[in-house]
Amino acid sequence: MLQSSAEEAVLCTGVSGAVWKVHNATYRDVLTIKQKFGLSEIVAHVLAIKRIPLDDIRDFLFPTLKLLLPDPFHLLDMGKAVDRILKAIYEKERIVIFGDYDVDGATSSAMLKRYFESIGATAEVYIPDRLKEGYGPNPEALIKLRKKGCSLCITVDCGTVAHEPISVARAAGLDVIVVDHHIGSPTLPDATAIINPNRLDETSTYTYLSGVGTSFMLLIALNKTLRQAGYFQQENEPNLMNYLDLVALGTVCDVMPMLKLNRAFVKQGLKVMSERGNMGLRTLADAIGIEEKPSVYHLGFCIGPHINAGGRIGNSSLGARLLSSNDAIECNKIVTMLLDLNNERKEIENRSLAEALAQAELLVDEGKNIIMVTGNWHVGVIGIIAGRIKERFFLPTIVISLDGDMGKASARSVAGIDIGAAVLSAKFEKLIPEGGGHEMAAGFSVHRSQIEPLYKFFLERFKDVNIQKALHASGILSAAGISSALCRELQLLEPFGPGNPEPKFVLRNVRIKNPAIIGESHIKCLIDDGSGASVRGMCFKCVGTELALGLLQGGIAVHLLGKVSMNQWRGNEYVQFIIDDLAFA
Repeated sequence: MLQSSAEEAVLCTGVSGAVWKVHNATYRDVLTIKQKFGLSEIVAHVLAIKRIPLDDIRDFLFPTLKLLLPDPFHLLDMGKAVDRILKAIYEKERIVIFGDYDVDGATSSAMLKRYFESIGATAEVYIPDRLKEGYGPNPEALIKLRKKGCSLCITVDCGTVAHEPISVARAAGLDVIVVDHHIGSPTLPDATAIINPNRLDETSTYTYLSGVGTSFMLLIALNKTLRQAGYFQQENEPNLMNYLDLVALGTVCDVMPMLKLNRAFVKQGLKVMSERGNMGLRTLADAIGIEEKPSVYHLGFCIGPHINAGGRIGNSSLGARLLSSNDAIECNKIVTMLLDLNNERKEIENRSLAEALAQAELLVDEGKNIIMVTGNWHVGVIGIIAGRIKERFFLPTIVISLDGDMGKASARSVAGIDIGAAVLSAKFEKLIPEGGGHEMAAGFSVHRSQIEPLYKFFLERFKDVNIQKALHASGILSAAGISSALCRELQLLEPFGPGNPEPKFVLRNVRIKNPAIIGESHIKCLIDDGSGASVRGMCFKCVGTELALGLLQGGIAVHLLGKVSMNQWRGNEYVQFIIDDLAFA
């Protein structure tokens, strides 16, 4: 067992205003990991400060589903859900999958549809219109689906708080199975089954699963039961591993903790994605120019935003349709629409962000510890705007889109402030009619007249929270120590994300040479540590900031904080240091 004595030391404050904290570990721990796993001292140090038990490090470095997948029947109501779905399959009932309009919902919906079709069952997908219907099941949609002949509805990535819609559906003869991961209330809807690792009465430790991860658990349980019943003597048994590309995409885009089972999902899912078996994903990747092996970056910042574009400002069903389609003509048509919608989304976002930032800056100047801004913005971009403002000021941020007397809100938080719990508390206090979410993100509706009381409620709730912007480094490097070998070894720690952030390092007393602006907002340079060694440097989207001014001065001694990265371009690759912040030496 490693000693849990990792500490952090404050090094300095960067031009961004963030305090730099460098984590330390005992040399004994570092040496133990280095020798046991054959790693360099730098990577062993990164692992030591993560405080992973020594016996768990191998599973962390080489996560496999074989070792990390639990029995899916440990989740409450899993048996009930499987039994009801089996009845629908054997009696050839019409099944509808009711999904959320984000990437997690689209991947969940597409995965279940693909599975049901592969075993000869009848299933369709319904994604509600974001503007007209809002989030989650609604009575009108469920009644319409019942009238079409659907007798079983499986909600994915939604449904845990849909009390009224599910009651209406049940009265109309439509059974509902909820597969979700959002935090709910003590009272659950009257559904046939509710599979949710975040049910308040659930004892599962897999609370970090996404909606698509929870849906995958359902498929494992269902497939196992069908196999035991001899179903696949007549039908070909699907290979569930082929769906891991969708599981990885939904997990990354829903910003779930990159821990334990999620690491295995994403790591194996990226391998499946590289095989390009999903026609929709393949068509989209080709259209946006992904030529190399897919990475977490590609999922979160390239593929995900395009899948989301339909749900944000266009046709909410486009993402699920693309990911479930095997028709090349249909895939090309949908991708073309998503590309256009994503460009439109960017334009809308930029205009709205400028207006929202102006309000946010006033609140920050007043010393507010939480930002709430309102405007007549497109509801499809308020989540992105909330995220941008949160990153800019490192404060919990709520963005409200007003339409008449009602507003739709999206919230993003920082570490240590549970915005999902705060939204639920506001609902219990009757300040909002509906809402929910998790620690880092939430959404809700609010009456215009309640916006001011709601803001006061949040300010009071978080008044004693000390929010300090900090950048955490895993150690101090020299330019000479940055190599392709180190970069490849650091890749063993992937996939990165919440719970497993990409390690950052400090370069001390270096000088910037040949700084140059490239594109409209990036700066490239050479980083010289004075020993004769140098490394290429890159700083993205920094022009116009204090960081850019410091880099463009060049020649003076500075400290840099950033990440070691391997840049690949047209068959060539080289190591570079991605600069996140600068402090004058």
